[in-house]
Amino acid sequence: MNRKLVRAILASSNIELTEAEDGEAAVASCTRRPFDVILMDLKMPVMDGRQAAMQIRSSNGPNSSTPILAFSAEPDPRLEASIFDAVLTKPIRTGDLIEAIARTTGYG
Repeated sequence: MNRKLVRAILASSNIELTEAEDGEAAVASCTRRPFDVILMDLKMPVMDGRQAAMQIRSSNGPNSSTPILAFSAEPDPRLEASIFDAVLTKPIRTGDLIEAIARTTGYG
């Protein structure tokens, strides 16, 4: 559901989106090509967002230092400092998402 919401929010922007169905697929995608920012739900099937982010961060791949933004219904402030560049509360609000992307990527 969150992928659909993010897609709808960013549809009017000239942004190329790559989607992953679960955490394992997200990690695999992040080993193949660099991204400007990674949007990660904490509750994903197969591998949760925290595990996926830790694997991306610990790799020597093209996204080990890419900003990762987390989505959580129950945000934990410690997550932001430990693994993620920002933690956004669900339901996702358009302004919060755009601001976090701009702030963490330096665009806008």
